[in-house]
Amino acid sequence: MPHVVNGIGTWHYGRDRAHTLKGTCEHCNAYGNLTSYDTTLYIVVFFIPIIPLAKRRIIEECQACQRHRYMKLADWEKAKANVFGDLSEAMRTGGDTDGAIVKALGAASGFQDEPLYEQVAAAAAGRNSVAVQGALGEGYAYFARWPEAEAAFRKAMAATDSPMVREQLAHALLKQGRPDDALPFIQHTLTGKIVDRAWLSYQTVEAYQAQGRHVEALALMDARDEAFPQFLNDKGYIKQRKLSEKHKDSGKPIPAAILGEAKTAGYREAGATRRWLPRIVGPAIGLGLLALYFGSAWYIGEHRKVYLVNGGTRPYDVVVAGQKYTLQPDRQQAIDVPEGTVALASAGTDLNLPPSVDINTSFWSRPFVKHTFVINPDRLALVVWEEVEYAKQHRNDNRPPKPHIGELFLHFQGVDFEFQPFPASLTAKQGSRLMKERIYQEPLGATEKRLRIVNAIVPADKQPEYALQLTRVNPDDSMAVNWLNNLMDPEKILQELKPRLATRPVLPAIHRACQIATEDAHPETDQRPTYRKLVEETQRTPDALYLLGRVEDEPEAEKVYREAIAAAPSSYAYYGWAYRQLARGDAAEAAKWMKKAYDMKPTDGLIKHMLIEATAAAGQYQELDLLVGGEPDWSLLRDRLLARIGRGDKAGADQIMAEYLGQLRPGQGDAAEIKKSIEILRACLARDRAAYVGLLGNDAKNFEGLFLAGKYKEAAELVDSMPKDKNGRNRRAEVQQRGLLYVAALRAKQGDLAEEQWKKLLAALGSKGRRDKQLGDLISGAIPFEMELFRNLPTEPQQKRVLALVMSRKQPDHSAALIEFARTLDYERDGLSFCLRQLLPPAPGR
Repeated sequence: MPHVVNGIGTWHYGRDRAHTLKGTCEHCNAYGNLTSYDTTLYIVVFFIPIIPLAKRRIIEECQACQRHRYMKLADWEKAKANVFGDLSEAMRTGGDTDGAIVKALGAASGFQDEPLYEQVAAAAAGRNSVAVQGALGEGYAYFARWPEAEAAFRKAMAATDSPMVREQLAHALLKQGRPDDALPFIQHTLTGKIVDRAWLSYQTVEAYQAQGRHVEALALMDARDEAFPQFLNDKGYIKQRKLSEKHKDSGKPIPAAILGEAKTAGYREAGATRRWLPRIVGPAIGLGLLALYFGSAWYIGEHRKVYLVNGGTRPYDVVVAGQKYTLQPDRQQAIDVPEGTVALASAGTDLNLPPSVDINTSFWSRPFVKHTFVINPDRLALVVWEEVEYAKQHRNDNRPPKPHIGELFLHFQGVDFEFQPFPASLTAKQGSRLMKERIYQEPLGATEKRLRIVNAIVPADKQPEYALQLTRVNPDDSMAVNWLNNLMDPEKILQELKPRLATRPVLPAIHRACQIATEDAHPETDQRPTYRKLVEETQRTPDALYLLGRVEDEPEAEKVYREAIAAAPSSYAYYGWAYRQLARGDAAEAAKWMKKAYDMKPTDGLIKHMLIEATAAAGQYQELDLLVGGEPDWSLLRDRLLARIGRGDKAGADQIMAEYLGQLRPGQGDAAEIKKSIEILRACLARDRAAYVGLLGNDAKNFEGLFLAGKYKEAAELVDSMPKDKNGRNRRAEVQQRGLLYVAALRAKQGDLAEEQWKKLLAALGSKGRRDKQLGDLISGAIPFEMELFRNLPTEPQQKRVLALVMSRKQPDHSAALIEFARTLDYERDGLSFCLRQLLPPAPGR
């Protein structure tokens, strides 16, 4: 038998020369229609015939169980030809003609070929032989042609009245719904009590019931029961009597189960359409599918979905394929574009876009492969590919997530969920395992968080370009511009940013980056004339005054800044003035002005960072808690802990530590090391020297540990071995470390070490930055030392605290003031603070 799985396999299509009769299935024993027919076995796809395999003759297919026997159609035709060849030869040679006709009629019936039967029947019609007419009637009955069968049986009975012919005639009459005519021809079975012919009376009763003639049916049943009492308890007989007794008065017809004929009974030939239709279905469907494929491939190519994503912090417009779109920050927008070269252009924001991107997929696989295209015009978005397993028992062999950042164009294949979360569950077969993929955009939010992520996942050589792009998209992002200064070579910064100095209104963050780069690359350049001119060109705007104040010398810089903060509100002017107050040791004043800057520009990460520092330096721990409270953010761990420790809230500090440690997941590094680093941080913030030293242990690569243990030479060697980084952080740390070693060596009477560290300290100060060089000149004596000038120089307070201690040894006349200034600036609760305090004399009154 043919077999399919999910509509794919083999199946029969087409029915020709079909013959249906009532009978009992030899496979399931059900009584019903049995059909024989010519057909073709096809390979099917979704039950659509595609490839013909063989022509067959199906023999007596059961309507109930569909089972059947079959022969190859060619073998069936060959067997039929052989039989009729023998019969034709017998009739041609003049042998037993009647016998040959009887055989021919039987063969035509056996081969279920009604047209062939008609040919033989024409020769048999004029024969009066009982055998011929009986065979003719049986053949007509086989093909359900009951009137012709009746006529043949009557001719046979006219020749010889035999019980068998009577019964055949009675059956033919019953099949035509004529029980009254049939009754005389079954009477002999009742009177003679012929048990194996009891079925005739049963069928006659059924014929009366089919006409609603239940009185006649009951009368015949009485005679039948008298003749065949052995069937009184037969279920079929009992059911017949109950039906007639129930409907005797109503005369309701009861459909005949045995005598009834199906509409398809007998022989039928398929029309021309039914013969050729299965043959062309496969090719027609193939052509249709091909046309559908070509149409689908073309349509998809002309309407390719592309996601535009904005990874920045502000909306901007972009033109894609001639259409302008407004993209919202940390959002995606799906658009349709034709495949090919897709034109790109900025619209108002400097995105530094290429003129186009190519979006192409294979025409031959386009409808079957799911493609996902992403264009990130700002090249700042973090798009993550992720895989997840749906299974009852997980194997945990998912591929790790793959982040994509800093890329203009992304192309994925086979993504199941585009910019949407995975569903909580999926329905699948028992024991199966589904792997699903998605892409999503990770919101980067504020610049500070963005920079942490970029530092973690973007290769170091790619970070400068990312930082540069960040400043293109948002040139007012001071933290991004400051990061660029730390990453990129000064000459490269000037090359990239100088063209934007002419932009109006002035871009203070871009100007500041160029000022710093100029100081580093061209320290001989006097920038004051340029910015004095800018102040006049902009009619002394506070932003321009802020930029001039940065490059002016003291005390003129002080005057410029005072003018800037007295003019119209400017976050940059407030920021610059606040930083000067912090550097001179007035933390409360610094916090006040930094708060003004923050209120004007709360999204500026650099301003917020400096507000946190100034608030902490001023000891305003309640305000600090309000600034840094909320969700556990690793960048705010230090400040959140300080807010609680500063207020004496030990339980609150414990809770914060537990929150952060609770975020750790497998694969996030050594949890024990992370916990230890947090405990070290807490010891610093609590100024618990004993706990700090105990946690450091015997770490030979820790400057603070070596210094506090009095191992100054080892500490100096460690500083010598430190690499010099681009962003100058190690250099700034080096200034503090050299200064501490210089003072410590003097106290320990290690003159050679002190002299060595003094020279290296001056070299470190002179290596970068106009203000640091000015500090170096003050310390070295290149310019006369003035306490007020030293106090007012806007350089890093953490660095100045150590240099104030150093100067207390070089300027004994100012020693007390310098030591007190060092104490004032020592608000940064770090390991170097322990080292500084080890060298500072006790405060008065302690």
